[in-house]
Amino acid sequence: MQRNNISWFEPRRGTESCDCYQDIWNQENLKGNQENLKENQENLKENQENLKGNQENLKENQENIKETCRDQKTVRAAPALLMGLGRRAAYLLQLAAARAHEHHRVLAVGVGRHGAHALRPVLVQRVALDDPQAPQRLVQDLAAEDASRLTEIKPSLCFSVASYAVDATQSLSIRSSASRDRVAVRDA
Repeated sequence: MQRNNISWFEPRRGTESCDCYQDIWNQENLKGNQENLKENQENLKENQENLKGNQENLKENQENIKETCRDQKTVRAAPALLMGLGRRAAYLLQLAAARAHEHHRVLAVGVGRHGAHALRPVLVQRVALDDPQAPQRLVQDLAAEDASRLTEIKPSLCFSVASYAVDATQSLSIRSSASRDRVAVRDA
């Protein structure tokens, strides 16, 4: 049966100007655009929070750099710092540095509230001593003990020494004591 060559897909006569389908299409696009806008706003908020965190990290890194510079100055001033600790404490720290060097360990001593200042054994120089025989006596006292058992040093003054890093897997502590003037040896 002939259908007068009219395509079923063509709009009927009188409906060519009807934009109902276009309105539906536009509404769907609008809805999609609104969802995209909402997602973009959430991404913007997240990026702003990340930026704030990065700025805080940058500020912290800058402070760490400043503190590192102060630490380096402290390391360079290590002999003078030891002079201020008193003769007995200077002996103990020097001896600790020598033993750390002897056992191929890394010496890191934390001084004061700023934490770890790296006092390398090479910088822990001999301090001028009133009694030249005192270091030898200390060495003789410790020679009878196993070197691996030395875990704590107690100078005879209240001084904040935070940490004594022996190697990557073990960390020991040097603590100050006003009541004892001895080298404490205990199992690691």
